[in-house]
Amino acid sequence: MTGSWIAVRSSNDEFLTLESALLEEDEIELRVPTTEDWERIRASKPESRAYTEEEVREMFLKHLWGLVGYWETVEGKDSPKTVRDRLSGLMHSMLVTLDGGSMGLPGFEVRPHPHETDQSYHQERGENWFPTDVDIGGSLHEVMYRFDPKRKE
Repeated sequence: MTGSWIAVRSSNDEFLTLESALLEEDEIELRVPTTEDWERIRASKPESRAYTEEEVREMFLKHLWGLVGYWETVEGKDSPKTVRDRLSGLMHSMLVTLDGGSMGLPGFEVRPHPHETDQSYHQERGENWFPTDVDIGGSLHEVMYRFDPKRKE
């Protein structure tokens, strides 16, 4: 039944996942949960919170290592044949991640972060400098091939 849930309760009155309930040697009860059941389930869960900086960094880097593993071993009749093809595939996948197109991760801001004296240094020399108020992320993976120096027109 679409949209339905099953509550699994063990003999010691704890709610379990169906998988863990099937591993229980105890007697279990399967039924549609009541409002009271849901209140008890919600109360037993830890309060939700924002991920820490360390957790976000870990998720992001593990995701990128997963991409490296994929592009290292991808095979098939349409798979990339050259090292450059694999590297550009990896680059595309990484930009998709930054742009917010990967499951389980949001998009990320991609901003210049120049040294605090960068602007004055370049102004004194009549040169351009990097602004700090721009986010170039969001569509990097869509435009990357425009800037490929080996792209055939």
